[in-house]
Amino acid sequence: MESGGKRRVRARRDSKRTARFPVAQPVAVDAKSGRGALGYAEKKTRNSSCARPDRDDMAISTKFSKSGVCFLLGSLGVVAAQAAACSAPFRTCQTNRTCRVEPKDDAGASGDDSGGGRDDSPASSGASGSGGNPHGGNAPSSGGHSGDDSAAGQAGTAIGSGGTMSDGGVLNQAGDAGAALKCDNGYNLCGSSCVKNSVQSCGASCSECTAPANATAKCDGTSCGFTCAAGFTGDSCEYPRMQAMPMPSGYTGATITAMSDDGSVVAGSIGDGSVARAFRWVTSSPTVTVGSVNGQTNARPIAISGDGTRIYGNTDYVPFEWRLNQAPAQMLNLASGTYLSACNTTGLTVVGLISSNSAPDKPLIYDVTSGTASTPTSASYSSAAFLGVSGDGLTAVGWGDSYPIRWTSAGFSELPGGSGIARAISSNGQYAVGNLSTHAALWSGAGLQTVTDLGQLPSLPNWRTEGHDVSEDGKVVAIQAQPPTGGTDMALIWTSAGGLQKLSDALGAAGIDVSEWDLKFARAVSANGKIIAGGGVKGGVSLGFVARMP
Repeated sequence: MESGGKRRVRARRDSKRTARFPVAQPVAVDAKSGRGALGYAEKKTRNSSCARPDRDDMAISTKFSKSGVCFLLGSLGVVAAQAAACSAPFRTCQTNRTCRVEPKDDAGASGDDSGGGRDDSPASSGASGSGGNPHGGNAPSSGGHSGDDSAAGQAGTAIGSGGTMSDGGVLNQAGDAGAALKCDNGYNLCGSSCVKNSVQSCGASCSECTAPANATAKCDGTSCGFTCAAGFTGDSCEYPRMQAMPMPSGYTGATITAMSDDGSVVAGSIGDGSVARAFRWVTSSPTVTVGSVNGQTNARPIAISGDGTRIYGNTDYVPFEWRLNQAPAQMLNLASGTYLSACNTTGLTVVGLISSNSAPDKPLIYDVTSGTASTPTSASYSSAAFLGVSGDGLTAVGWGDSYPIRWTSAGFSELPGGSGIARAISSNGQYAVGNLSTHAALWSGAGLQTVTDLGQLPSLPNWRTEGHDVSEDGKVVAIQAQPPTGGTDMALIWTSAGGLQKLSDALGAAGIDVSEWDLKFARAVSANGKIIAGGGVKGGVSLGFVARMP
């Protein structure tokens, strides 16, 4: 046991040593964490007591005492700065300068950050925790975008910038809890790739676009379509814009005189140099059907029903009816000298005239269903004829004593303009065409009481012009021009937009090649005014033609 005197001497000596060599005082340590109040664990062997230095140590300590103080103060400054740099939810920093995440109740699991926007696969987001880290897990790797961390516990959306596809489409792929797949504008998601819209992969269906003959496929970004090649038109580009009627073997010439409402079926006369026969042609077919009439040599169709299933005409002034799939054509039970000129849309009402050498001409209305004929009369006209009839069969036009006339069940009325002939009426009964003296004319308005003189072409002075058919809206008229002396006829057209002009000029201006044609007759117009039919000469042969305007 050490005596009291010795203890006092030793205490005074230790006190002096301590004054010369300050020693860090022990720091309170948290019982749970084992960390000091500054957030790091001190070594008790260095801080709880001081070992007695020898003389060399004392000499060295004397030299570095001031440096030791500075080092201690600097260390404390670093610790304080590092603690200040750690923001919630982190604690103060450990001596190895890493920050520990503040624990929360039921934190979300860490997400897989192995992907990333720079790679072809995205980073997966962390799962959502209840009250956990609002980031929901580790942030995505380079190039990824972390999700919304404004709400606690919400899973982060990890979306990589996506791989760049070989065809140039950029695919933004989402993580497990990310947004839906999305492609750049102009691209569609086809399987797992963004593919540029094209005819090879069109729209959301990623279908390959196809086109019929005479057409080129196209994709508008949503659906497939096609564009007809130059010179073709129709729902499937099946119709040439300028189409010559196929000539059956053994025949030398033909002309078209009637057309169905939609222009898909035409009828006319075809000859072999000695007799004329009726023909029917579905313009989408390369085959022309030639018909014969019992006991007759010549057959000239002049009317066709709106759907093209019934054709009417005359053979040496004996009328006939030719129905679809019927052969041969049948003569109608009408008196000799009856001449048919037009039929209504259904083909069940036919109009014309009854001619006799011993009596004036009489207008005719024939009911095909009942087989009965009627001849309306008027005290105003000694002779008359019907040349056109409306689609419903209730209005007829023609001539009466050399004046254009209109007839309904209410009786006859004369059309304005002076002497002339009304040759055709639109299906809706609102327009009629014909001629006044030597000029083509158009009648319109209530009761057809407004007349328009369609004039003459300066290049064709003194030519007689006749309107032969009119479109449903009255804006297109098929016209035939006749020279004043000799020569051949010429096909003309009148439109509300362009006035009177040669049909060849109008077609050429629309981009339709007619350089091989000499167009002679324009006899029929479709209901929509887009299709003109008639006859002309091509390569020295008289042929029927069908011209389709854009």
